Amino acid sequence: VTTLVGGALFGVGWAFVYSYIAVVAGSMLAFGIARKLGTAAVRKLVGEKSYDRYFALIQSQGALSRTRMTLAVTLLLPFFPDDLLCLLAGLTAIPTWQFFVISLAARPWGLLFAASLGAGALAVPPWALGLIAVASVGLGVLAFRFAPVIEDRLFRLVKGQRDN
Repeated sequence: VTTLVGGALFGVGWAFVYSYIAVVAGSMLAFGIARKLGTAAVRKLVGEKSYDRYFALIQSQGALSRTRMTLAVTLLLPFFPDDLLCLLAGLTAIPTWQFFVISLAARPWGLLFAASLGAGALAVPPWALGLIAVASVGLGVLAFRFAPVIEDRLFRLVKGQRDN
């Protein structure tokens, strides 16, 4: 909502820049707070029901690749509680620098969309918003299902490029 308003007040570019900096900084702050305070404090902060539901979603025992992929996709999709996910990510085994990279990569797209809508630079009819939502959920389901395969193929691709 603030990015929509920012788009109307400052235009697409500045609304995006301000929001992107604020969102990534807030994500890192939430992640750091969780790392510092630990599971008991985060459980109290977010509530048992939310903790159980969302921590089970992003945490994959013994599969850090799935945790990273799931976290990236949930931060991309507009239907997940981003702040809560950032807190819970701080309780996983994901290294801080990897969470930072995921935040940098996953966070700008929704902000750019919202800033564009707020500035009037993008007019999307309701049916198209519904189609975008359905496509986003479909992409999310595929990413959750195939996260290890995708990461393995990307790793091999990057490793192959580096060896050549």
